[in-house]
Amino acid sequence: MGSQLLHRRTSSLITTATRQFLIMRITGQFTVYLTIFISSAPTAQGPLTRAFGVECVAFVSTPLAEPDHPDIQFLLTTLNPTTSAAEYLSLQIGISQTTYDGYYKKKRGDYAFQVVPTLLRPESTGVVRLRSADPKEYPIIDPNFLSAASDRDVIVQGVKLAVQTLTTEAMKRANVTLWEIPVPGCENAGPVWSDPYLDCFVSQMSQSGWHPCCTVPMGTHSEAVLDARLRVRGNVSRLRVVDASSMPALVSGNLNAPMMMLGNKAAAMVIEDNAGR
Repeated sequence: MGSQLLHRRTSSLITTATRQFLIMRITGQFTVYLTIFISSAPTAQGPLTRAFGVECVAFVSTPLAEPDHPDIQFLLTTLNPTTSAAEYLSLQIGISQTTYDGYYKKKRGDYAFQVVPTLLRPESTGVVRLRSADPKEYPIIDPNFLSAASDRDVIVQGVKLAVQTLTTEAMKRANVTLWEIPVPGCENAGPVWSDPYLDCFVSQMSQSGWHPCCTVPMGTHSEAVLDARLRVRGNVSRLRVVDASSMPALVSGNLNAPMMMLGNKAAAMVIEDNAGR
């Protein structure tokens, strides 16, 4: 239990644009941001109904994947990371102050958007363990990111595809340019966006892609914790686990819809298994 933690990784490419997008403007003022968010919520319309300013997604195959089985998801977000509000958010999700000041803050005041290549099927596995018998103690969580060399290779290829996309003629006509600032720690890795630099970039700038799963998997193998009806195996009764941890593998996409499906299916199984009681 807890030994097959799968967790996606992302690496954000930041671009400078001469156009100002609405989401960029409002995220620079936190009070305005909250006001628009509250007014947008009842109707589910408006720019802030897009989580983190994500305008679109794309699933692409790197040279390391089959053409019909994409291994990278692109997120295009117009959330400008250079604003003071974005600085606060960046620090909350694990970006250090040194990295923020040496990279993002240098472009404060510029219009910017991000393309975020996300590794869809990581092979690196981590662990979740109890620290002690005290339920108030935080658990031990070691995601073990990028421990599998193949994960790093796929993300590097995903970043290359993003660079190619952001340097197309269409992007040039929109006056979009990639940042040429080396990230802290990669100043001596080689020219910005060269192959040696990309390897360093992925090491320094990879962040959690969220969607952790698979620590209490269902199945029939020796490592399975749950049976096919999500019941805990062994000498335990009347206990099921119904969340992303029960998945035996990570799907190639976000977990939101699969978890809704799993909840509906689990509810139906509980009703079936208790019929007549």
